[in-house]
Amino acid sequence: MSTLEKEVGELQKALEGRAAETLSTAGIEPAARNGRAGLILEGEARANLGSPEIPSARYLLYSNAELPGGDRVRLIGRELSELPREPVAFAQAAVLYGPGVTSEVFYQFMQRHQRLLDQPGFMVKTAKDKLMARVLPEAAAKGLEAVSATFLDRVHAAFPQVQAVDLLWVTGNEALVKELEAKAEAASELLTSIKAGVWKERGFDYKSCQLAGHCGSCADKKTCSSIRQMEARVKLKHRREAASQAAA
Repeated sequence: MSTLEKEVGELQKALEGRAAETLSTAGIEPAARNGRAGLILEGEARANLGSPEIPSARYLLYSNAELPGGDRVRLIGRELSELPREPVAFAQAAVLYGPGVTSEVFYQFMQRHQRLLDQPGFMVKTAKDKLMARVLPEAAAKGLEAVSATFLDRVHAAFPQVQAVDLLWVTGNEALVKELEAKAEAASELLTSIKAGVWKERGFDYKSCQLAGHCGSCADKKTCSSIRQMEARVKLKHRREAASQAAA
């Protein structure tokens, strides 16, 4: 059983009784799996979803149950082409379903989430539990159905263990976005424990090992070297993202 089953149940209860539109991805050709949006300036965007000042949320969970009927996509709020150009509250909640979804699979999904979602015309930025996006006019015209089709295609290609994805979009509903943001923050300790467990199975205690270099307390110099390289790549990525945001 997933360690997040309780959170999955609480999310579904929170959505009960809310008017949600079901979006269909049937027949929609997904974008290339390596396709990215590149830099989209605020003035170029037809829709601006979330911002450092506007509520936004990214709530990722998994369950070892199966989702009857397969993938499900819902929208609470207005479609991209109907939104004002100024930033609006924005959230995505995504639950992976399947008996074969392990903590390792879920951790890899969390790590790759931004790249799985970022696609031509739909530029994604994340910061902890916040999710922001800028959407070009042509992508906004295709709507969140097209965005969802590409995201789901990429998830299933990368993680065949996933039986189905329950995907929720929220646009403009500030109260609900704040509620999802609070739920994501409350689950942060559980997500940290999942990360610790995954790395422990790999033979690395990220809480106690020194990222500055091999401490000499174990024989695994190769692991220490790999971790330092990853840390350097993460810092470089953050600097590039900061530079892109400043340029925008």
